[in-house]
Amino acid sequence: MIDFECDNCSVPMSSPDSLIGKSETCPDCRAQVRVPGYSVIVRPKVRTASPPPVPKVRRPPTKICPHCRERVNAKATRCSHCSGEIAPTGAMVLGGLGFLVLMGLMICFVVWFVGIIVAPCNAISRSVSSTQAPTPPARQAVLAARLSYLNAIPDIRWVEIDGNNVYIGFREVPADLKNICRAAAANGNRAIGFGVHVWAVPAPAFSRGWRPGDGPYYYEVTVRHGEVE
Repeated sequence: MIDFECDNCSVPMSSPDSLIGKSETCPDCRAQVRVPGYSVIVRPKVRTASPPPVPKVRRPPTKICPHCRERVNAKATRCSHCSGEIAPTGAMVLGGLGFLVLMGLMICFVVWFVGIIVAPCNAISRSVSSTQAPTPPARQAVLAARLSYLNAIPDIRWVEIDGNNVYIGFREVPADLKNICRAAAANGNRAIGFGVHVWAVPAPAFSRGWRPGDGPYYYEVTVRHGEVE
C-alpha cells in the first residue's frame, strides 16, 4: 500500500501499488490526487522526557576487615563486627602493591593482545568493507534505475541525476508536485542508503544541466535515513 496526503486538505490517503501514477479521489474534499511512487507520510518522532537525576548519597570511606571481611570505617583500628585488630590504612598499602602489580601485568597483556591480534583483524575487515562499498558512479546507476518510473509521468519533461542530486524538469506545475518529489527522494534514499536531494525545475524555461543558482525552481526536498528534512 502507498500512504500519502491529499494536496488540497492534507487528509491521509492509501492506495494499492497498482495505482502508482494514477489519480485518486480524496474521500474528504473530493479533489483528484496523483498516487506517488512511495509512501510520503512522515510520522513525527515521539520524544520521551528523561527521568530526573537520582541524588548521590555520600558515604564515609570504608575498608574491609581482614578477619571477617566486613566493611568498617577507614579510620578504625578494631573491627566493630568481630573485635579483631586492624592495621592502620598506611600499613595496608604494602599488601596492595601485589594487587597493583598483577593489574599492571593484565593491562600489558590486554594492550599486547589488541595490538597483535585485534588491530590487524579490524584492518582486514575495513579493507574488505571498503572494497564492497558501492562507488559514487555505482550509486548513481542504482539511483537512476530506481527512479526510472519518473519518465512515465506526463507532467515530467526530463530527469537528470548528478551524484545524490535529482533534477526533475516539469512542463507545468501539477497539483501533486510535492508528493512526486518527496516520493522520488524517499525511493532514492531507500535504494542507495544515502541522502537524496530532489529539485523541481520549470522545464519550459530550463533544460538539462540546470543547477542551484542558475534560476528559480518550484520545490526542493531532501530525504535522509528515511525522513524528510
